[in-house]
Amino acid sequence: MMTNFRYDYAIFIGRFQPFHQGHAFVCQRALSQAKKLIILVGSSGNARSLRNPFTFEERQQIINDSLPPELAKRVIIQPLLDYKYNDKAWTKAVSQQIKTRTNPTDHVALVGHNKDESTYYLALFPEWGFLEVGNLKDIHATDLRNRYFACENPAHFHHPAISATTQQWLQQFSLTDYYQSLQSTYHAIQAFKSEWQQTPYPVIFTTVDALVTYQGQALLIRRRNHPGKGLYALPGGFLDGDETLINGALRELFEETQITLNKKTLLARLKNHAVFDDPNRSVRGRTITYCYHFDLSDLEAIPSVCANDDAAETHWLPITTLKRDQFFEDHYFIIQFLLARTHTAEPTT
Repeated sequence: MMTNFRYDYAIFIGRFQPFHQGHAFVCQRALSQAKKLIILVGSSGNARSLRNPFTFEERQQIINDSLPPELAKRVIIQPLLDYKYNDKAWTKAVSQQIKTRTNPTDHVALVGHNKDESTYYLALFPEWGFLEVGNLKDIHATDLRNRYFACENPAHFHHPAISATTQQWLQQFSLTDYYQSLQSTYHAIQAFKSEWQQTPYPVIFTTVDALVTYQGQALLIRRRNHPGKGLYALPGGFLDGDETLINGALRELFEETQITLNKKTLLARLKNHAVFDDPNRSVRGRTITYCYHFDLSDLEAIPSVCANDDAAETHWLPITTLKRDQFFEDHYFIIQFLLARTHTAEPTT
């Protein structure tokens, strides 16, 4: 008997870190109303982190293996890049993804539920319908990740909210160096948070960063410690209680790069600054950072630098070669945002 579908395509956007039974429930509900389901896997292409531990390809495999074959053949899974601090670019990317898979006459609907602020995008596409579904048994991927990385014997990890194939995949992944690094980060973060457990209110951290550019190159450090050990980052750190924001950014710049310029020279070349306050930008907790852009392109020679303090390495790197999967947290997007403000940005890739 022919099934009558309300929509030609349903669109399901999420990070699926990892894909669980709640996600599978949404897929089943969507496919009861649509001929096909397009799953856009968000935060694809980012460096591994506690919030995004698995690559697009790994999540694609987990999703395909978790769904019954008769449903999986009606599912299209595509990567979706982040465009932090640029909703317009993100919305355009989603629209372009869907246009490549659908026809203008197709009936399209977004599928989801009002779980939390991460579903804000449901209001960004008024031209599409909306399939409201619930959150099966109130399952959250964040809780699953925490249990997974806290597990003393992850090679035998199991949880009722994930499929047998996903459990097997996670058990195998726990044998990799990637898992060992992520688990080390998890324990470092737990130790950090334990220092603030007795405060009578949630702690909000203030950090400062410096973006220093010279004729198409950016000054970056490679992080010495967890979280983000081995990843590129902007020189920066926590603001001291007795300093202004700009002075804190300069102090961190001098400490981590030992740049051979004085404060006056840098301040004369301050081009821009901005605040970055995405509540989920850091695994350390609520962290608001202020970043200052110094452009040294008018200098006759590129300043010398040397890694120090929390920086394992310090490099001048061509801006056009920077990739999002090389960076700690949102630092890649901070660079793109500030460069766009000063009209020197290369296209974001």
